[in-house]
Amino acid sequence: MPGRNPVKNAVVIALPNAITAELEAYVRGGYDVLAYTHRACVGGVPSSLGYREAEQVGDAIAYLESIGYTRSRMALHGFSAAGAAALMAAAQFPGLAAVISEGGYHQFPERVHLDAAQLGGIAAPFEAGAHIAYRLLNGLEMNVLDPLAALSGDGFPPTLLIYGSREPGLEPARWMQQAGENIRLWEVEGAGHGNYVYLVPDEYAERVISFLDQALPNS
Repeated sequence: MPGRNPVKNAVVIALPNAITAELEAYVRGGYDVLAYTHRACVGGVPSSLGYREAEQVGDAIAYLESIGYTRSRMALHGFSAAGAAALMAAAQFPGLAAVISEGGYHQFPERVHLDAAQLGGIAAPFEAGAHIAYRLLNGLEMNVLDPLAALSGDGFPPTLLIYGSREPGLEPARWMQQAGENIRLWEVEGAGHGNYVYLVPDEYAERVISFLDQALPNS
């Protein structure tokens, strides 16, 4: 989707399942948007909850480079598991300008552990079963799902974390904010998981465009 005038000569890579109203905010702000579908959505490939989805970002980057964009003019956007994938992708593909990550987990095994703790006597079998199921479906250990480690790496791009004040993952998001000086956290008052742009549409647009304009100067 091409950005509206005045165009910024920069592009937001929107990972799968992005909310349309949020992408429209980027377009109105002058940013091009590349949105695509994850391979799991077309069948035959299970969702890895962010690990392989992060790798797939490399295909989007390669395509954009082939038509003239540089990584310094690219930003990533992702929501929920795709928000976690965006953080992990930024660590895998250095040189990107910025990341906007919404409502994602900080470390998936820890998220499972925290959720299991609410289940009383069945907590241990639930947690063990989740690890086994992930291993069987993906051939991977769940500990590969670690956006917090990605954020803690050297040279990580400017990052805006967006979480609702009523969101279960808010406290871990505060931990992620502490991983680097260029990580901001916007706590959307009254929001749950994913309704940020619907609750405060004008503020949402102002915040994300202001953040990108600062991360991509001379657009």
